[in-house]
Amino acid sequence: MGFQDIADAPIAPRPSGQRNRVDVQLAKMPPDEAVHARRILESDRSAEHVAELFTAEGYPLKHGSVRNWRLANGVRQ
Repeated sequence: MGFQDIADAPIAPRPSGQRNRVDVQLAKMPPDEAVHARRILESDRSAEHVAELFTAEGYPLKHGSVRNWRLANGVRQ
């Protein structure tokens, strides 16, 4: 493949190969609980507070994971 073919080809996003920890924890929850957990993630609570709430319920998270999840999902902070 020449440079012209490469330059004209659409750019395919490269997956990082790693899911955000929040998505992993949401997948472990019962569906009805996950709905409320998403509401908390989308709330005005700080990332630190949300991470503490998840951890207290048995779904350990760090505030950086909450922040990254919010950025990836378009949640204002």
